[in-house]
Parts: sequence; C-alpha cells; structure tokens
Amino acid sequence: MHGDDREYALMARWLNEPHVREWWDPDLADATVDSVRATYGPYADPQSEGVTAFIEDRGRSVGFVQFYPWSLEAEYCTKVGIEVEPGAWAFDVFIGEPDALGTGAATRALDLVCRHLIDQCHATAVVIVTETTNVRAHHVYEKLGFVPVHEFLDVDTRGGERVRSYLMRKPGR
Repeated sequence: MHGDDREYALMARWLNEPHVREWWDPDLADATVDSVRATYGPYADPQSEGVTAFIEDRGRSVGFVQFYPWSLEAEYCTKVGIEVEPGAWAFDVFIGEPDALGTGAATRALDLVCRHLIDQCHATAVVIVTETTNVRAHHVYEKLGFVPVHEFLDVDTRGGERVRSYLMRKPGR
C-alpha cells in the first residue's frame, strides 16, 4: 500500500463487507476513507517497522495483509495479558473481495509473508491472534504450520463483549 485515497477507499469498502466485518472489529463504526487513513496510514510511512500490502490474485487486488514485529504491540500484550517471545512477528489479514474467498489467495499470500518474516526479518516465530470461532481462518493457518498456544479475551468486541481468541504460533529461526 502506498497510502493514497483510492487505496483507503478500497480498504473501507472491504472492511464494510459482511464477511470481513464479521471478524474484523465487528463493533466499530463503518469504515470510511478517513478512519482507514488514520488506522493504516502510519504503516505506509517508509520509516515504519510495519508493512501494509494488498493481496493480488491474477493482477487484481483481492485482500489486505499487514505485518509487524510484536515489539510494537507491548501495550496490547499488557491489556490482554499475553506474552510473546522477543523477535516474533505478527500479521493481520483478510480477503475483501467476496468472489475471492476460498480461492487459496490468502494461503498463498500468507505462505509468502511467513517465509519473508522468517528468512528476511529473522523472526523467531510468527505469532498471530485469531478469534476462536473463525474456523475458516484456522484452516488456513493450520495448513501453514500454525498451532494454538494460548486462549484469551481480545480487545475486539462483539455485541459489547470481548471476543475469545487464540494466540497461534508458527516456529521461525
């Protein structure tokens, strides 16, 4: 992602799709160009340790992925009561285009992301958070070698209640 308004508009559309909204901050207000810019714009800064990117399939943007070192998430870890090993990286992902669900685009993209994090960023592990009931995501993550290591209450809410989530880990270097 380069951080222009067309990209933020596409992200806002995807974030408001029911199949994304179900799992991605379900209690938040509808996404807008301004809210997406405020949330994801800092990652577009070349000085940021985090990276945002669109997932492309056959030349078409179909989803979103961001990855970052867990060291940037100390406040989050304290809030939810988890510990993540030094040197671990994380990612967040969704397929935004409804017709791209189930095509393998997420699996292929995340395989590349994990290899990059381990080989180029020297991640000790790739550690992610996923809602316990998100079976579709678990299937993808397990294919890539992730295993659940801890269950906790996330800061995301559904109906005002914090959601139960897994911390899943894939070994790195």
